[in-house]
Amino acid sequence: MLDRVRAALEAEEDARRRLEVGLRTFIDTMLVDERGTRIVYLEAIGVSPTLEADRRRVTEEYVSVLSREGSRLERLASVPENERRAIMVALIGAIEGLVTDWLAGERRNPPSAIVDTLLTIFGPTLG
Repeated sequence: MLDRVRAALEAEEDARRRLEVGLRTFIDTMLVDERGTRIVYLEAIGVSPTLEADRRRVTEEYVSVLSREGSRLERLASVPENERRAIMVALIGAIEGLVTDWLAGERRNPPSAIVDTLLTIFGPTLG
């Protein structure tokens, strides 16, 4: 999935659009397979130290990609790397929360609504 996100990012020039396209690609890809999404976001957590370490490694890869993308945004370009990383960890936490809510909810919004919510929450910070 990370390869799809990277490809989507590379297809865009504008830094703000890159972030939006990356988020849309991630959410659209993740929510296609509800069973797989349920495993990733609900069932695999804490199963074993090995699986948890792998899950954490993948999360760190996404944090790295998002931090790099964030450095392209005018508002975040001058933010220290550790602070930019923290902002991206918060973005990932918001993604996890919204996806988990989507999985558990009876009132499922389309995936595009999740991305719109993320952009509303983080738009002022991301610029």
